[in-house]
Amino acid sequence: MHPKFILSWMKKTGGGVLRSGGDFNQRRQDGHKEYMLCSSCEGIFGKLETYFSKQIFFPVVNDQVGQFTYDERLFKFVISILWRYLHFEFLETEKETFSHPFIVSAEQEWRRYLLNNIHPDHFTSLHLLPKNFLLNRTGLTDHQLIRLVHYMARSSDAVVTDNCLNYSIGFIKLPRFSFIIPLAGFNQNLMSATSIQLEGGIFIDDQANSDDALIVELIMDRVRQTQTGLEGMSDVQKQKIAEVIKNQWDTLKDKDVGKVMEFAAKLINKIQ
Repeated sequence: MHPKFILSWMKKTGGGVLRSGGDFNQRRQDGHKEYMLCSSCEGIFGKLETYFSKQIFFPVVNDQVGQFTYDERLFKFVISILWRYLHFEFLETEKETFSHPFIVSAEQEWRRYLLNNIHPDHFTSLHLLPKNFLLNRTGLTDHQLIRLVHYMARSSDAVVTDNCLNYSIGFIKLPRFSFIIPLAGFNQNLMSATSIQLEGGIFIDDQANSDDALIVELIMDRVRQTQTGLEGMSDVQKQKIAEVIKNQWDTLKDKDVGKVMEFAAKLINKIQ
């Protein structure tokens, strides 16, 4: 349900295949191919993906742009991703959670907004974390830091989470972009220069930060899950990955995945 151009970019700038978050022993050539929307709706979402890819994603990833101007389409683009997850997955899987009533309401508001341009009444908040969020976190092992760098730089993810009491957020993760979508009980005062305004604005990466401990825990938990999945890989798959890195390093080092690996190594050496 993540945009196709993201999956294509991950393949092109990595080792050429994708691995499932549910089973790291399984190599996939492509993302999930499931046509869930009518052609008209796909067309609407496709235009939003084109806007984000050309105006924001590739300038940030390829040209290392640290700030960008955006319009209403950025909010719509992010919401379009989370809406698909809400509609086709989380409405069912989160039925017994604190988040579920808010998922139901947000799905309805965003559906009207995306398809009929009726502005949402309640769920209008969106935040973008800085791309190096948590990389200066103390107490991380080398392996944890490497996984955190890779997760923030190259992973795609989506989840709705809560504290079972009074707090719920949606989380959309794209390479270099981590979006927080408040659903309930969110403290805006813990966020600094992260807000993505519905009507548009300017985002400056090095001014953005968050002191929300639950966001920190969410990201570190997703990193831990990734690490657990990697540790659970078979020895055969681990050996294959090591051989690919060794035999194709001359090619990989000039791709994004190689640059990310080198960045992580330099960061570890700087800390030590």
